[in-house]
Amino acid sequence: MVKNILKRILISIPVLIGVVLIIFIMLRVVPGDPVTTMLGEHVNQVVIDKISKEMGLDKPLYMQFFTYISHAVRGDFGTSYRLNRNVTGIILDAFPNTVRLAVCAAIVSWIVGIVSGIFAAVNKNNILGSEKIMDILKRIVNNPELAEKIRLKCDIELYPELQDLYDEDGHITWNIEGKAFASDASGGEFVLLSDGTIGFNSSEGETGRIAENMKELFSLLVNCPCFFDFLISDLYKDKALLKKYADKIEKEYREEFSDITDYDWDEIKREIASELDFPVDDNIAENTLMKFYEIATREPQYQSTYHEDDGSLTLSEPLISRPMGERIRKNIGE
Repeated sequence: MVKNILKRILISIPVLIGVVLIIFIMLRVVPGDPVTTMLGEHVNQVVIDKISKEMGLDKPLYMQFFTYISHAVRGDFGTSYRLNRNVTGIILDAFPNTVRLAVCAAIVSWIVGIVSGIFAAVNKNNILGSEKIMDILKRIVNNPELAEKIRLKCDIELYPELQDLYDEDGHITWNIEGKAFASDASGGEFVLLSDGTIGFNSSEGETGRIAENMKELFSLLVNCPCFFDFLISDLYKDKALLKKYADKIEKEYREEFSDITDYDWDEIKREIASELDFPVDDNIAENTLMKFYEIATREPQYQSTYHEDDGSLTLSEPLISRPMGERIRKNIGE
């Protein structure tokens, strides 16, 4: 930190000298004579020459500049030609008002900056986000080949337009408003939430966030074999276990995918990632899945409530809440 401060100070020195030099030159090229300005137009030339010599104005410009710098370093900024007063005194007289103005400006800028920062952080996916979201969806919908690759690899089919969520005639409400934009083969719905994040309503009654934004959603769906296989909370307690399980699941999906489609698993991942401009993740346990876990468990969680006919309420199960079944234990060799 000290090194950076010293570096900035050293950088500022030539900048300051450059600014002073520019001001000095501008004052010298402005039409008019400083002595005439100070004493008036009807002054004897002999007097003008005498005052000019006393003030050092008869010396070459470079000598005047160095004289000016040496005096300024000592706090002597000379005399104002117009006011015929010591410049340092003028600065000191105005200094209290300058400080008051600077403090008021700083307070206003802090208030505006903090409020704007909080607003931007809370709505980081909403500011200019809606257009980006719709651009991604339109890019996929308008590209049938890309849409088919995404359907095969990611098990997601986009709706032509945003839709209201299915609420079973008013029996289901959600704590965060949203619009459905796609579904999976089992009847689950992908939801664009009002805060810009992506939620999911499974056909088995589970709800939750699954991605920070639309781009992160497709990164999850492409890089992860199937996020349904990673809804087990115990997996995320041990990264080595998570990696072992993820590698096994991906191997199974890769073999099955080559049997039922004409596409290569790794090639289709690269093609979709390239089209949507995100990287292929070579370590999903460390990156993609941990992002998924963090967004799915972040408070407040996205939840639905079922309103029973008798007035009772049933909350949806969070997405990452499934137990470690016996089949899964065998799959990872436990």
